[in-house]
Amino acid sequence: MPYNMWFVTPSAQSSPADEWLDFVIEFADGLTGELTDGTPADWRQISVTDDDGNWAFDFERRTVAANADEWAGDLDFFMGWLAVAKPTVNAQWVAQYLTRVQTFYLFRCSLNALDSSLDLVNAIIDSLRHDDENVGGHSGLMYAEGEGWSNENGRHITWEFTDGATGLWWMAIRADDGWDGFQMELGDEGHRRAFKAGEVPAGVTCQHLRD
Repeated sequence: MPYNMWFVTPSAQSSPADEWLDFVIEFADGLTGELTDGTPADWRQISVTDDDGNWAFDFERRTVAANADEWAGDLDFFMGWLAVAKPTVNAQWVAQYLTRVQTFYLFRCSLNALDSSLDLVNAIIDSLRHDDENVGGHSGLMYAEGEGWSNENGRHITWEFTDGATGLWWMAIRADDGWDGFQMELGDEGHRRAFKAGEVPAGVTCQHLRD
């Protein structure tokens, strides 16, 4: 089974495949991309291999308008997790955001992929999140299996980590007009309880980001 990540956006626009293929080549020596489904202007899948020719990941693109049934399946999957996700205030915000999605990208990643390949996946997501040409002036949300959702600023907003998760992580709690962002220790039980309750953990530095 591959490891899956999604990027979803309210925009129907996307850069052509040729630009993404150039992005892959320029990112790191040895990585190669190939258009494996669709046309350069209306692409559906780009496959990336490492310098040994091993499959690293597939980068798939779908529009909701043309792939309503596929999006409905993904949406059911997302909503199932969001129904029990913590904090509730963040999960409810994500659920509302998903009603506006027009394009969804899926990254199917090999569990044996090299670090450079996974770094490329994150670089593509970062480009999608911040490049107006890629997403028509919109940003988007990222979902990673076994981790949860990240907001348009790249801050983590739902808890799906395992009990053994540790390390500093940038998080955010939904406020009326934006997000309260902070860095917490994933392994700290007090930090976990506060985040899951929709609160900023005591003792951490918080920055409010308006929408």
